[in-house]
Amino acid sequence: MTSYPKGNLLPDHVRNAIRAYLRKASPERPVVISSAMREIRPLSEPEVPDDELKISIATEALKAGLNIHFDGPDN
Repeated sequence: MTSYPKGNLLPDHVRNAIRAYLRKASPERPVVISSAMREIRPLSEPEVPDDELKISIATEALKAGLNIHFDGPDN
């Protein structure tokens, strides 16, 4: 089993999946975190916690100049 150190260090394939998802995003509409999670989660490994994945999606979206929408604590 692989474990990942804390501190927003994701495997390259997960970070690449996030970036690919964000390249399709419209700068005129916010990135909806739950939608991004639904698409990216199956490509990530179970050891990557949901909170870490959500933060990484939001961080990459902001770096790309996109708005984000956190749509609830359960999503």
